[in-house]
Amino acid sequence: MSNNSSADKVTLRIVLYKDEVARLPRDHRRLVVREGVAWITREGEDTILRAGDNVTFRRGKWATVVSAIDGPLVIEVLGADHPRSPAISRVMRHRQVAGGAA
Repeated sequence: MSNNSSADKVTLRIVLYKDEVARLPRDHRRLVVREGVAWITREGEDTILRAGDNVTFRRGKWATVVSAIDGPLVIEVLGADHPRSPAISRVMRHRQVAGGAA
């Protein structure tokens, strides 16, 4: 049996659509792309990840920003102490208001 730490647990799952952006909690440790193509900016460096790719981070000074390049993007954030980031909540509320207006 393995010893599961908070770094092993999915604490946040995010779905973004083309050109949407989300700022991840600063205390996340790992990001896994489950579907789509992600443009990730962290500490001044840009990275492109595709479904099946993952990246592990050390605690940084700045938050990680993720954008969906094409089609829907599904990512999982592992190891964050706070499962809901206010920045991500604002993005989702904005999407609901924009998409839900009739």
